[in-house]
Amino acid sequence: MQPLRRVAPFVAAIAALACLSTYALLGWYSRWIADDFCTAAAIKSEGFWRSQATMYRAWSGRFAFTFAINAIESFGPAAARVVPAAVIIAWIAAATFAVRRLLQTSWALAIVTAVIFVCAAIESAPTVFQSVLWQTGALTYLAPLVLLTWWSASLARDRVTVAAVALPFLAGAFSETAVVCQVAVLTVALLIGPPAKRRIFAAALGSSLLVLAVVGLSPGNAIRRAQLPPSPEMIQTIERTAVATYDFVSDTIVTNAMSLLLVCAAAALARRVRVPGRVPLAAFVAAVGASAAAYFSAIHMMANNPPPRALVVPETLLVVAAAALGLYVAPRFEPAAAVLAIVLALVPVASAIHNIRLIPAAREFAEKWDRMDVELRTSRGDSVVAMPATIDMLHFVNRDPAYWSNQCIARYYGISSIRSH
Repeated sequence: MQPLRRVAPFVAAIAALACLSTYALLGWYSRWIADDFCTAAAIKSEGFWRSQATMYRAWSGRFAFTFAINAIESFGPAAARVVPAAVIIAWIAAATFAVRRLLQTSWALAIVTAVIFVCAAIESAPTVFQSVLWQTGALTYLAPLVLLTWWSASLARDRVTVAAVALPFLAGAFSETAVVCQVAVLTVALLIGPPAKRRIFAAALGSSLLVLAVVGLSPGNAIRRAQLPPSPEMIQTIERTAVATYDFVSDTIVTNAMSLLLVCAAAALARRVRVPGRVPLAAFVAAVGASAAAYFSAIHMMANNPPPRALVVPETLLVVAAAALGLYVAPRFEPAAAVLAIVLALVPVASAIHNIRLIPAAREFAEKWDRMDVELRTSRGDSVVAMPATIDMLHFVNRDPAYWSNQCIARYYGISSIRSH
C-alpha cells in the first residue's frame, strides 16, 4: 500500500494538469468582449493614468483591477490570449508556495497538491468561461484568489509580516465580491480559528476593512447604483440571502462532490503536520460566511444575486474547506485516499476531453473576431453592421447600436456606431 500512497498524488496531478492545459489552450482563443472594450476605449481616449481616475470617480472603486487591466490592455487585444494561462500558472505557483510552507512537505508533493487544488477550484466554478477564460472576469475574481493564496503562506508563522497585511489589501482592491468575502472569512477566522494565528487574522482583517472603505467610498459606486433597481427591505434581503446561500453551498457540494473528494484525498496524502479539528470547522464556516456575504452585498446593492462569475470566490473557499477536512482526517483516511485519488483522476480527464471538443468552436470564434478587428480598424467614422454574438451570456455585438457594449466597441475603434445583423 505504501508505493500506492506515493504514486497516487502524482497520477491525480497529471490528470489535473492535463485538464488545466486544455483551459489554457481554450484561453488562447479568448478575445475582447463586453467590458474589455470599455476599459480599452477609456485607455485610448484618456490615457493610462487618467482613465483609472475616471473609472474610480464614475464607475467602480476596484483600483487594483483597473491598474491591472490597463496594464494588460496597453499591449492590445493579443494580451487577452495569455491571461487565462498566466493566471492559472500564477495560482499554481502561489498554492505550491503555500502548501510547502504550511504543510512542510517536499517541493514535488507541494506542486502536485497545488495543481490538484487549482484544478478543482476552476472545475467547480459556476461559469469557467466568465471566471477564467474572459479577461475581465479572470482579473476581477481569480487575481484576488491568487493573492490570497500567497497570503495563506503567512500563516506558517505566528507573527505578522508585511505580506500578511499588504496582500489582503491588494486582493480586496480587485473586486467588491472578493473584499466582502475576505472580510467574512477573516472575521470567522479571528473568532474561531487557531488562537496562535489571531494576530495575523486581525492584521489582515484590518487591512481588508481599510480597502473595503476605499473601494466602497468610490463615487462611481453611487453612479452605478443609481442605474439599478431600489434595494429590497432589509428583512427581504436577509431572507433571500439565507435561501440563496443554502442553495449555493448545497448545490456546490453536490454538483462538485467528486472534485471536492479529490482535493480532500490529495490533502490527506500531503499531510505532514497535525491539524486540529477546529481548522476544517473554521474553514467550512468561513466558506458559508463568505457565500452569505457575497449574496447579501449583491442583493442589497443590486437587488439581485451576484453574477455567476463572482461566485468562484466563495466556491473556492469550499474547496479550501475540503482540503482542510482531508488534512484533519488523514491518519484514518490516508490508505483509502490513495485509491480514491487514482479513481477520481478520471474526473479531470473527462473534463479535459470535453474541453478539447470545444476547441474548434473557440477557434472559429477567434478567427471571426480577428477578421472583424481588421475590418473595424479600417472603417473609422463609419457605421458598421457586424456578426451577432453572445458568449456565455456576455454581449459582444447585438442589434441595438445604443447598447452599452456596442457603444464601447464603437468608441474603441473610432466608428460612429456598430450593430449586429
